[in-house]
Amino acid sequence: MKKVLALVFAALLTVSMVACAKTETPFKVGEDTTTYKVEGASDWAGTVTANVKIVAGEDVLFCGKVTVTSDTLYACEFAYAAVLEKGISQAGILEGFITNIGNYSNEDPNYWMWYYQGNNPTNFAINDVHVFEGDYILVSYETVQW
Repeated sequence: MKKVLALVFAALLTVSMVACAKTETPFKVGEDTTTYKVEGASDWAGTVTANVKIVAGEDVLFCGKVTVTSDTLYACEFAYAAVLEKGISQAGILEGFITNIGNYSNEDPNYWMWYYQGNNPTNFAINDVHVFEGDYILVSYETVQW
């Protein structure tokens, strides 16, 4: 019993240390803002504000806060809202595989990549990850080495 209690205490201590650890933000949030309600959202849909940045090299297409009301709150909805706010054309955001934003299209070796909380979730499409209040989404057109 003492061993179990010691293990539980150690686990709780570890979790509390991780929760209290200061983490760096993936990018500085700019002044852009937009609000978007997904068509067909139910009366029970959630509303979340996330930090979104869309860049193509040095060209910053959007950088700021995006508030979305949706039943799913997928990362693609936040990126789509940002592009919609700026009046920029796009292809593939809501489908999960971004092929074009503005004047930038996927063409080997340059592709649209996306990062959640500063990490590239390579096993997930942008329409597979749920977003929570204050999360960070970076969509970046970059040279990819396969």
